[in-house]
Amino acid sequence: RNGVTYWVARYRRPDGSEAPQKIFPTRREAKAYEDEKKAEVRRGDWIDPSGGDITLGQLTDDWIHRSRVANTIAGRKTFRKQLGALEDVPIGDLTPMHFREWEYQLRNGRPWRDGKPLAETTVNGYVREMRSMLTTAVNEERIRRNPARNLKARKVTRRISPDEVLTVDDVNDMIERFETGRRRMTKAERAAARRGELDGWAGVKAVPEMAYVVRMAAAMGPRPSELLDIRLEDIDVARGTVHLRGTKSDAAPRTIGVPADAIKAMRRRAAEYPTKEGFVMMRSDGRRMTLQWIEQRFRAVRESMGLPDSITPHSLRHFHATALIAAGVDVKAVQHRLGHSSAAVTLDIYAHWWPTREDYVVDAAARILEGHLRGNPGIRVVD
Repeated sequence: RNGVTYWVARYRRPDGSEAPQKIFPTRREAKAYEDEKKAEVRRGDWIDPSGGDITLGQLTDDWIHRSRVANTIAGRKTFRKQLGALEDVPIGDLTPMHFREWEYQLRNGRPWRDGKPLAETTVNGYVREMRSMLTTAVNEERIRRNPARNLKARKVTRRISPDEVLTVDDVNDMIERFETGRRRMTKAERAAARRGELDGWAGVKAVPEMAYVVRMAAAMGPRPSELLDIRLEDIDVARGTVHLRGTKSDAAPRTIGVPADAIKAMRRRAAEYPTKEGFVMMRSDGRRMTLQWIEQRFRAVRESMGLPDSITPHSLRHFHATALIAAGVDVKAVQHRLGHSSAAVTLDIYAHWWPTREDYVVDAAARILEGHLRGNPGIRVVD
């Protein structure tokens, strides 16, 4: 070509068809490439080089379309938005260095989101998703090795702070807002209304099925994803229990006791909006609830209540856990209820909510003084 000699490397795929040709400036390079590919075909580990031409964004789109589960699809679509600069890179060109940089940006500031970082637990979820997707690409022989293989989810141990937990009044107020589209008036507002100085309550959009979500989450304490996966067959009316399927990798399936009213409400909901699978968390339009749908409506009411951004649907789980602790339930029972992998995990998260040993001593001393010493001549106080 134009007076320049080029050498073409040719070989055949395992099925006998001719593989894409590759041009080299020297015969030695062409021969080395050709011999390497022929050896790969003989060993059975040849990968079609055209498989690595699709971009990471295109691979993720395919990953999204493979699922038929609404929550999984929603989660993968959110993951798709976090690819950053890797979106347009062919998967065959990706290296471990690309993913070290990507992980660093997720944790310390994403250029595609104005430098805003993500929480450690969120990053861990995206790391697992990326590894899983690219492992599938390896299994399907699109690429030879997983370039994200060195990504590791970090252990996250954090204690729940008070601004992440709802109070009883918060939960009741939230239920009322979702049910009626109105909020509960403050004491000052009730006084003003009696004087005729306030006309009605401030309005928010009524979403009755969200009141149902809040009640069920507060009564049982599951992860939001576990709540959405409850089906009619998981409810045992006779025993008063619900089986949670444990949709998280470190959450084992478990059966928990549930108040009778909650069981009746779930069965009633399933009867009103029947589905082939028997899901009990259904919208009034007959569609399945998704995490994204819940989060959007939860956010609107949270803002109307003036609660901090740290309050999320997960806060209903924290409400349930702290209520159990306040009632004196022991750590092993709370661990089982919440589906933690060990009691140590439960203590890592909620230890500061349990009364200290000194709290028990003071309480015991108070009971002695109030209950035993008062009017009991058989006990003598010694200074």
